[in-house]
Amino acid sequence: MVDVTRLSRGYQTVVPASIRRKYGLREGDQVIWSIIGDEIYVRMRKAGDDPLTNLIASLPTRERSDATEEID
Repeated sequence: MVDVTRLSRGYQTVVPASIRRKYGLREGDQVIWSIIGDEIYVRMRKAGDDPLTNLIASLPTRERSDATEEID
């Protein structure tokens, strides 16, 4: 599947509706831009989805932890 969007005058673009629906994207989700060589890659992260918290939470513990709070 290939979707094409354009940059607006303010350098904004829109995530195509077909992609928003397929991945359940909502307002507040993060857009992550990565440059590898001469190519730009776009990834999405659901709002409130902290990968470090998810990793720590997957380990067997007696208490629920918040990785961001622990780092602070």
